[in-house]
Amino acid sequence: MAISSRQLSRNSSGGSKNKKTAEMLVKLSKDESPFTRIPDYDYTKLKKGITCASCNSFLISVKDRQIVCDHCGHEEDTDASILRNVGQFQALFPNEKITTNVIYDWCNEIKSKKTISRVLNRNFLRIGHGKYSYYAECGD
Repeated sequence: MAISSRQLSRNSSGGSKNKKTAEMLVKLSKDESPFTRIPDYDYTKLKKGITCASCNSFLISVKDRQIVCDHCGHEEDTDASILRNVGQFQALFPNEKITTNVIYDWCNEIKSKKTISRVLNRNFLRIGHGKYSYYAECGD
């Protein structure tokens, strides 16, 4: 809540000193927290791939239906890993449509678009058909 210097000086009886202090406080106050600012980023410049759910390492291997971290040994189901990465993509790019091709590129390690399509079809609502289809949350 922003407070004007007039409100501060009206509520205090210290005269011009309080008014100057109030004006300085109003100048210094910011409506936006510096912690809510997000740095600029570009999709093409980001490193793509699945990270380990435990240690965030990009050093993973796909074995059968498991993602195995080569760094810490953590194992995760491939479907769960794809869904986790869809969530990360949505957090970074909330205005972008979720498509099989986009998630295939984003995950980078999953070599089958069919696997990604299967996971998206099971967990999201498909809108449209063919190359123009995209996925939305079931509740949207």
